[in-house]
Amino acid sequence: MRVSFDVVKLTASKTGNCSICKKRCSRTTEFYQTINPYNTKADGTAKSREDIYSELILAIKEWHKITPNHAKCE
Repeated sequence: MRVSFDVVKLTASKTGNCSICKKRCSRTTEFYQTINPYNTKADGTAKSREDIYSELILAIKEWHKITPNHAKCE
């Protein structure tokens, strides 16, 4: 039996100067989590869509702090 869970997904983009070659670059990535009984909070209860959404927003804010690099420069 196959069970599929709902995915909460956000896409974020950032632009800036590459820290290695100093040229302009942009990066886009997806942040996602699933709503399932194994994705729990610290107290052991399952995370709601709103809980996951707020965690993804925090992850995006942390990701925006990092200077973007070109894929070839990494």
